[in-house]
This record gives sequence, C-alpha cells and structure tokens, in this order.
Amino acid sequence: MKESKRFPNLWAEFKAQGRTLGRVARQIGVSPATLSNKMNGENEFKLNEMLALQFILGGLTLEYLFADPVEKEKAIARVDS
Repeated sequence: MKESKRFPNLWAEFKAQGRTLGRVARQIGVSPATLSNKMNGENEFKLNEMLALQFILGGLTLEYLFADPVEKEKAIARVDS
C-alpha cells in the first residue's frame, strides 16, 4: 500500500490493523481506486464514508484519522502572518 502525506494516521491504522484497500473499499461501498484517490487527497471523502471508516477502524476519532499535516501547516502559516 502506497503511503501518502495526506491522512498519515489513516494510512497507519490500515497498516497496523492489517486492512487492505480492496476489502475496506468494498465495506464502504466504493472501488479500491476511489478509496486510494481519496486517501491520497485527490478526491474528498463523503461524511458517510468517513463515519464508515471510523467504525471499521474501531471507533478512532475523525480528528485523528483525518488529520492532515499539510492543511495544519497552512493554517499555522495563516495565523503567523
């Protein structure tokens, strides 16, 4: 599974829990390519997909799973300006 800088916690949980893109994609009702694109930040997640991932991954918070270090850095830069 290719890791991305977008949503590193989500990627880490997939790896730690032995999840595959194909299986999780089927569980949330999207293709593996669509899930990969969303996890790489190429497309946006829908709320129902995020909630399904939260359930599948054991109830971890959405804030943790979908933390985006790139967006965090942009927000910090705006505050520091």
